[in-house]
Amino acid sequence: MGALTVWQFDGASGADAPAATLEELQLRDEIRVWDALLISWPLDEPSPRTRPLRRVVGPGALGQSFWGFVYGLVFCTPLLGIAGPAQATHAEVGLDDGFVRAVRARVVSGTSAIALVSTDATVATLADRWGPRAQLVHTHVAVHRASVPVPAVSIAD
Repeated sequence: MGALTVWQFDGASGADAPAATLEELQLRDEIRVWDALLISWPLDEPSPRTRPLRRVVGPGALGQSFWGFVYGLVFCTPLLGIAGPAQATHAEVGLDDGFVRAVRARVVSGTSAIALVSTDATVATLADRWGPRAQLVHTHVAVHRASVPVPAVSIAD
């Protein structure tokens, strides 16, 4: 089980350097990350862009279906709505309304973010390394690697 955390940065490219730090720490085995996604939302774009952080992915990565589900839940549910089986699925992977509201409120046009599934010790290390430029939006949402939902939307590489 891991913690899904979302870290917000100022500027659409603000998460680029922290993503490089994340990759470096993972390659040196200083942190334990199962999977990570970079989110960038330029001011002139109607929705955020995403990019998997492939060099960070560890054993048991959750993959594109998980990130597609999270992206759809956070950024598309006001348009698509969520009910029935999809609603049960988001509860099964621990994504509650507080998580969705917090991410939706902070990851907006003109910002960027890194979403990752990691151990709690990794969260503390990243907070220390990234310092005040990283704003922890949400954490401690339990994610079980076996509970990967069917994607709600497809995300671009």
